[in-house]
Amino acid sequence: MPNDYLKKEPSKTEKLMYELMMHQQQLENQTFSNSMTVLAVALALGADAEKIAKFLTTDEEKIKEFGKSINAAIAKLRPAKEETEKTAKLK
Repeated sequence: MPNDYLKKEPSKTEKLMYELMMHQQQLENQTFSNSMTVLAVALALGADAEKIAKFLTTDEEKIKEFGKSINAAIAKLRPAKEETEKTAKLK
């Protein structure tokens, strides 16, 4: 076992930095995936690119309001989904 000591173990700080970098990379991949999904939906619906650019640059308030309404709808739908998952597990 003379090779055991050729490479030192990473320190706690190095391990933590590695984990943080991996989480950041995963977040970037998820964000890219979500933005690509939104772009695909906009393309499929035939949305005008100039309108989307206008929303993203000047009509931020409309986007915030729309996001809030989506979150409210999700909050209403989530309990029903959880209930159906519970009943499915019981069967």
